[in-house]
Amino acid sequence: MKIGCDIIQNDRIISILKNKEKVFTELEISYCEVFENKELHYASIFCAKEAVYKALNVYNMSFYSVCLGIEILHNDNNRPYVKLNGEYFADYLKYNLDISISNEKDYSVAFAIAY
Repeated sequence: MKIGCDIIQNDRIISILKNKEKVFTELEISYCEVFENKELHYASIFCAKEAVYKALNVYNMSFYSVCLGIEILHNDNNRPYVKLNGEYFADYLKYNLDISISNEKDYSVAFAIAY
């Protein structure tokens, strides 16, 4: 079992949103854009991607080069889950991944478990 954790100050996401297509998938963007406080949702998803990145221990890969390969989606109950895409993650599909995201006004935090 491997664990990853990340925390982000929510207002830091604003600079990332200038190039959001390089960091977020179309489904993630569609999810976030419907909310009035969309920056909070982008920050939460970014944080979850970082936690998954750490749990999978893929430090030999550039986060931004594989960021679109880590997709954070939400089920019908709005519970987040991870979908791995792309050739970079072929060796990691053997893992089950669980994530938890929490946020408040200034910070978002996420935990990921790979087992």
